[in-house]
Amino acid sequence: MEDLPEHNFIVAKYLLSFLHAQSVENRMSPSNLSCVFGVNLLRPPHGSISLSSLTPINMFTEILIQHFPSVFGSRCPPAQITP
Repeated sequence: MEDLPEHNFIVAKYLLSFLHAQSVENRMSPSNLSCVFGVNLLRPPHGSISLSSLTPINMFTEILIQHFPSVFGSRCPPAQITP
């Protein structure tokens, strides 16, 4: 996550925070949310996504949603880090 450009990091943190909160508050599990949002979050820059790549994309997205506090916990975007 540290290698993401600052704007991408901020958007990813905000969106995954929202999805994590939704998985806690309503009936959509992280697995269901990852099926809906995973392919849109991890789209390749060129070409299309094959069916065989959907499972790893969804699993990775599910892990990010489920473990949001430990993935993003105390990390700040690069511009917000204070010495």
